[in-house]
Amino acid sequence: AEEPLGLECWVSGRTSRKLAAMKRNYRLALGLLALSALILLVQAEGPAADTESAPKEADDVPPPPPPPPAAPKSAKPKSEKKMKKAKSATPTLALLKSNPAKFASATIKALSSNPKGFINEVLHTKEAHMIKSGLVMGDVFLVMAGIQLQLSLVHEELLAAKVSGLSYAGKHSAMAHSHHHREQLCATGSTIILAVLLLENFGAMYAQGPKKFFGKKPQATDFSIVSTSLILELVFDRLTGFTRVFAELWRFVRIVHGAYETFFHSPLVAPHVTPGH
Repeated sequence: AEEPLGLECWVSGRTSRKLAAMKRNYRLALGLLALSALILLVQAEGPAADTESAPKEADDVPPPPPPPPAAPKSAKPKSEKKMKKAKSATPTLALLKSNPAKFASATIKALSSNPKGFINEVLHTKEAHMIKSGLVMGDVFLVMAGIQLQLSLVHEELLAAKVSGLSYAGKHSAMAHSHHHREQLCATGSTIILAVLLLENFGAMYAQGPKKFFGKKPQATDFSIVSTSLILELVFDRLTGFTRVFAELWRFVRIVHGAYETFFHSPLVAPHVTPGH
């Protein structure tokens, strides 16, 4: 009968200690709240005192001189009107959606009047940057998928050679053929994307001029990587020996370059993962 009593005393003592600690924390919290309220009141009274003393100081200051008379409104020069007309005639995506025929005529007119300026303006639009970023991300995905399919192809071919003569050897050969077909599709898609990116580089080179284009390191690097990648993709199946190994390793260069462009320059991804973009 003594053990339950001792247990009850222990429980009650522990409960009382918890209540005492809660009271102390409660008092500390009230003290902090009171202190913060006092600080806020002092800060609120400071500007009020400044505003009360301001009129007294203002009485000693002479009134400001009257403002000069407003100049008569002059008619806008003709150059501004021409610039507004040129801006309204510039083809946009909204114009393409609303009136495709007008968009086509405005594009032809802009190309005939100032082709370099028009191409440079189009390549620096937000829509063009988004399309380029999507193509770069798609190329990275296709390259990674092609590497994975190539590894699976080698694995299935090794298994087919290991179990040659058995009943399920044909299954591994069929899987190897399927992986090879999918790898070729990835290579075709990557070649198309590289061709579009190379055309974009040539357009920027034409609009800016070769000297200015290659004077910017990011553009020169992008052009060299895209052009080299396209050449290697076109002749990949004919390569052997060291050139084949170089082409295989170059795919990792494309992945690193595409990842860098995506995470640091892409308007789709960079604002979410790169601070201060």
